[in-house]
Amino acid sequence: AKRKAFGRLRVVTIFDGQPQWANVRLDGKAVGKTPIIGLRVKAGKHRIKVSKTGFKRQSRRIRIQPGKTTTVVFKLQR
Repeated sequence: AKRKAFGRLRVVTIFDGQPQWANVRLDGKAVGKTPIIGLRVKAGKHRIKVSKTGFKRQSRRIRIQPGKTTTVVFKLQR
């Protein structure tokens, strides 16, 4: 069997230039609050969503590369 390749995901959310926590979902599954540092994720395409009460929900498609860390920065909007 082929070994599954993994990469790492870093998610940061900012508002007015300052770090601000938000809830993160990866492929529909809750993975915690930002900042998320070095979450181990299967290589390939994924959908990431951030949400926080009082702010617009945002979503983005990302591609995780094997052995690399992908950083995603969301600017929160009211």
